[in-house]
Amino acid sequence: MSMATMSVMGIYEYDNSLFDKFTLPDGIDRENVISNILMETAELEVIYPNIVVFKMAIHHWSKKNCPIWQKLKETTEYEYNPIFNTDRTYYCEDVTTEKRSTDGDESTERKSNGSSSSHSQNGGSDSNEQKVSAYDSSEYQPRQKDTTTYGQTNNVDGESEIGENGTRNYNESNDRNEQHIHKEKAEGNIGVTTTQQMIKEEREVVKFNIIDYIVEDFKRRFCLLIY
Repeated sequence: MSMATMSVMGIYEYDNSLFDKFTLPDGIDRENVISNILMETAELEVIYPNIVVFKMAIHHWSKKNCPIWQKLKETTEYEYNPIFNTDRTYYCEDVTTEKRSTDGDESTERKSNGSSSSHSQNGGSDSNEQKVSAYDSSEYQPRQKDTTTYGQTNNVDGESEIGENGTRNYNESNDRNEQHIHKEKAEGNIGVTTTQQMIKEEREVVKFNIIDYIVEDFKRRFCLLIY
């Protein structure tokens, strides 16, 4: 049998390891893609009838295009409202910074004056007299008389002064930081496109299928598009 007119399905039936190195994005059903390639190319002739070359070509081609398929797949997973043509979030941040500082010196002086005076004096006298009687006299006669005078005088005068001095240095600071964030979300239809037009465009978006896109890529790359 000539391999020159073999289709993808014919080669796959001969060697089912044809797509072993076929690279696809995560999340895409591999078996579903292979089955659709086989069905869509069943009537088309391949440009690489050599199985070894065909396997190598599929491997390098899919590896090159896999990042593109991944991005296209992500576009089918976006979340949005199909009849809104504006959807934005606006942030505004206000920051207030305030710093106050106060330096100063403070001094105090206290002084107290006073005076005191004390005076005392004691006075008086004591007398001591001794009398004896002579042997030839019936009366007592003075023999000896002692007189002592006592006196004391104290004078105390004085002045006193009490003083107190003090100095205080101080530094006072007050820092204040305030942050205010305002968030505003705007969405809806701003009027540049009618809701009916957006619905029509959404229908076209829904028709996009990543598996169909990969199959069409495969057909253009490896098949002779002659029906």
